[in-house]
Amino acid sequence: MSFLGNVKRSLGFEGDMNNPGNEEPINYSDLSHTPSPDLNSAYAYSMNAYDLDPITPQENLYGIILIRPRDTDDMDYVFDQVVQAGNPVIIDLSELKRTQSGDYRIAGEMLTALRTEHKAHAILLNNSNDKSLILIAPESVNIVRK
Repeated sequence: MSFLGNVKRSLGFEGDMNNPGNEEPINYSDLSHTPSPDLNSAYAYSMNAYDLDPITPQENLYGIILIRPRDTDDMDYVFDQVVQAGNPVIIDLSELKRTQSGDYRIAGEMLTALRTEHKAHAILLNNSNDKSLILIAPESVNIVRK
């Protein structure tokens, strides 16, 4: 089966998606680009130079946690994720703000402690009536501000 046929089948335009037993193996040599002989050698080299190079990230990828804390225990979890696990966290403080139980003030104190004692980055993403989103990232995560 050709590359175009595989794409059509994967999008559900051809063939039976529920019966994978009748698939033909993918011929990867059909997918590579071979320049025609009438092209100059510099262009041919530049096309072949990128055919087999895998793309790998330069740095480790982080999982970003999105959480809407409802009490100080949830804020303790956020604190542990940033300080101990080194994961960036996006928190929505709107629930704490609405309840007015004093947890919102404690959450603010925890954010201040994260920034001052642990050198974490805290960036306000959105502050409206229905959402109050803050990105908290450990010092090891590089945040580019433009």
